[in-house]
Amino acid sequence: MMENNNKVKFAENVILLDAAFLNEVVAGIRTWMEGELDRTLPLLDLPGWLNLLALDAGIRTEGNDIQVILVYDEPNKNLKCCEPSGLSALEGMACRIPLGELSFSCVNPEGITDCGSLFVDLMSLALDSAEVKRLVLVPYLRAFGGRVDELLHKYFNENDEEACSKPILFTMEQPVSPVNYKWDFVSFSLAGALGIKPEEL
Repeated sequence: MMENNNKVKFAENVILLDAAFLNEVVAGIRTWMEGELDRTLPLLDLPGWLNLLALDAGIRTEGNDIQVILVYDEPNKNLKCCEPSGLSALEGMACRIPLGELSFSCVNPEGITDCGSLFVDLMSLALDSAEVKRLVLVPYLRAFGGRVDELLHKYFNENDEEACSKPILFTMEQPVSPVNYKWDFVSFSLAGALGIKPEEL
């Protein structure tokens, strides 16, 4: 992901994802829904879910290059409810999805900073990058949502309408207070990827 001059190289479409969201939120929801539905749910097919998430983010055409950046720390180096699960195996991998090609970068801030700070730093770089046309954000809001919210508010206050069409935040719940940035529920794409029917929600 890093070039020799320490400049981050981004694709046109970027999904910035915190692994703790998958392990702390999605794994818990999957277990809870299994109890509610009284049936076993499949592991989350990561590429399949990311294809649905990209659709929800407004990516519609085929042939897209979609860069997935997974931020993780040591406790979250393996994904509890996903297939594939090992982030070391995902690093540098690419796969085809209906919308194009996913390429994976897995970054660990160990010894430098914490996951929240790294996520926000990468988010800021992607927002400022002319190469990035669509930035899909899936942070672990419980841990560092305030910093994500602050940066998005600042970005939307300082940029024109075209620039503000770049980022979209996906969350499990509606924001508590009004926001000036774009957001959507991540639960719809997760339900589809886990085989949960709309009438079961």
